[in-house]
Amino acid sequence: MENVAPTIDLSGPSTSAKVRRTCLTLGNVIDPGQDTITKYRVDWGDGSFQEFSGSPAGLTHDHTFTDGPACHTVTVDLTDEDGTFANASNKEVTMRT
Repeated sequence: MENVAPTIDLSGPSTSAKVRRTCLTLGNVIDPGQDTITKYRVDWGDGSFQEFSGSPAGLTHDHTFTDGPACHTVTVDLTDEDGTFANASNKEVTMRT
């Protein structure tokens, strides 16, 4: 059987004014196989990223963007027994002044 890449639901504000801070909520991980997510990486789209161990399901992470106005694509990579799956999900976040 061929491995199917896991995905994750992302939610949070799509725009942020003045504060340039956003909160990303990581939802359910969808992995059709018997694999377990062991780590994940959040790329904030502004040159910074954070790496975590364990599963991201149901967690939140805050980030402050240093530039603006700007549009950033936040991506999440997931790692399980079959490897790392880049861009398992993404979300556009626009910083306004």
